[in-house]
This record gives sequence, structure tokens and C-alpha cells, in this order.
Amino acid sequence: MRQVIDVPWKASQAIGVFVASWIGAPLVAVLLLRLLAVFSPQAQTIIHRLSSSDVTTNFILVLLDALVGLWLVKLILDHYHLGWTAVGLRKVNIGKALMYLGGAFAAFLILVAGAFAFVSLLFPHFNANQAQVNDFTQPQTSQSLRLSFLALVIIPPFIEEIVFRGFIFPALTKRWGITGGAILTSILFGIAHWQLNVSVYTLILSLLLCFMYYKLRSIWPGIFLHMLNNYIAFAALIHK
Repeated sequence: MRQVIDVPWKASQAIGVFVASWIGAPLVAVLLLRLLAVFSPQAQTIIHRLSSSDVTTNFILVLLDALVGLWLVKLILDHYHLGWTAVGLRKVNIGKALMYLGGAFAAFLILVAGAFAFVSLLFPHFNANQAQVNDFTQPQTSQSLRLSFLALVIIPPFIEEIVFRGFIFPALTKRWGITGGAILTSILFGIAHWQLNVSVYTLILSLLLCFMYYKLRSIWPGIFLHMLNNYIAFAALIHK
């Protein structure tokens, strides 16, 4: 018998949340703004700010997108009469969590180096050091720096751990087992980050986060590790 994390929601619901949150919601927002821009100068202004990488406008869009993901998860949890503990927001043994965090961080450094070397052999033009590109990597003011910090370091660990490790991963394990569920969840997580070298990096991170959740049954250690990873990346980007 395959090992699974027993949850009532289905793999199709989990994948549906991913598609709706990471593909559907941004696409609908852009299409709606373009439609409104025909009649509304305000919509035209928002589109201009988005295209010019205005940090405040993009932060609002990121926040709304995150809320859509949480709302969809909440709808499904309510359907099954479940609370947030069902997606891993549970207490955890601190000593055990610290042990797994230390091991996961060390394994992450080794696995990322190996993965980058392997991909570079397969694809000679692959650039492991390509700078991450998004609308928050070059803040110009103290306000934009604070918003960028929230958008890159604080919000993603909470939202992504709830959605990917707490919600998607358990559902996929019922269909494909722990290993298959972790791999498929991590592929989706990599796709969500688009840029090739970042996708490889985040795929490895996701595999370790899935392992931690399976062992600890809490996403809090994963949130901490995810936040630490994003802070290191954020600090490196800001001080370039």
C-alpha cells in the first residue's frame, strides 16, 4: 500500500486551485483591466503602472492574487467542514522541527549545486546565475523597499506553503503516493516561478518542504525555511 496523507479533497480540486490562482486570476485581472481601459482612464493608469513596474500597484495585484488562492482553499475546506489545521497549520515539536530544518537546509545547498551542474551539462546555455527578474527586485524608495520585502519575503512563504504543501501535496499523494505527490507538487511549484534557473532552484526547495511536511505534519517549519530562503535571495538582490 502506498503511503499517503489522508485528506478528503481530491487531486483535481488541488490542481484546480493551482490553475485558478497562478494562471487564471492574473489572466482575468489583466483582461478585465484591458477591457475597462477602453472606457476608464483609471484602468489605463493602472495598466501603465503595472507595465512600468510600479511597486505599489504590483504589490496590490500580488496581494489580491494571494487572497484568491486562500479564498479558494477556504471554500474547499468549508465544503468538507474543516479548519486551517487540515492544511498543516498545526503545532509542532520545536526540537524535532529544528533538527529537520538544519538537515533540510544542508541538503538544499548540496542538491541545488548538483542540480545546477546536471542541468548545465544537459543545456550548455543554461545560466544558473541569471538574476531573478520581477517587479520587486529593484526598489527605489523606502516605501517600495518595504513593499518588496512583504511581496518577496513575508507573503509567499505563508501563501505558498498553505496552498502547495498544505493543500496540493496531500491531495496528490492520494493519487500518486508520497514520492509522486512530492514530485508533481514541486513541478507545479517550479512552473509557478517561470524563470528557468529559479524553477530548478524552487523545485528542489519544494521537494524538501514536502518531505518536512510529511514527517512533521505541520507547515510552520516549512514556512520558516521558505522565509529564510527568500530573505537570503532578497538581500542578495537588493545589495547587488
